[in-house]
Amino acid sequence: MKVPDSFTPVTGYRTWALGLGWLWSSQSPEKVAWPATEPLRARCLKHGFPSLFNPRMPQHSAPDRDCACGIHAVYAPWDLELIEPRRPWALISGRVEGWGRVVLGERGYRAEVARPLELFFEPWWDEPMWRTASNVARAYGVPIVSWETASPATV
Repeated sequence: MKVPDSFTPVTGYRTWALGLGWLWSSQSPEKVAWPATEPLRARCLKHGFPSLFNPRMPQHSAPDRDCACGIHAVYAPWDLELIEPRRPWALISGRVEGWGRVVLGERGYRAEVARPLELFFEPWWDEPMWRTASNVARAYGVPIVSWETASPATV
């Protein structure tokens, strides 16, 4: 079955690892930095990053219905799975939009292309976390807003 192209962005929610001034995909086998000035384009990393030492290349474009590849997001913020990363990483959640090839699921979707729309602050943040999150939000051109503004996405 062919995966449809989505011309209208699909809104969703996800969590990133926050470190070194970037947003990073937090749950993939390989940490992937999200570009600050353009959308992230998905690649299948089932066999890791292709390199001189790892020449294996995926046999399909991401996302693929028969693989777990693609940029993951959930439809409702309360469906986010928060897995604490190892130091020096911190977690930050937010709202994203995805488009291109999109595989829809029961609780979320996997997209070919995505970008962050806003980041959510946590009431327990200390001053260093606020400073780090503020710098990242500024670099990505997105606001930091309260979790209370989060509502289920519409597909």
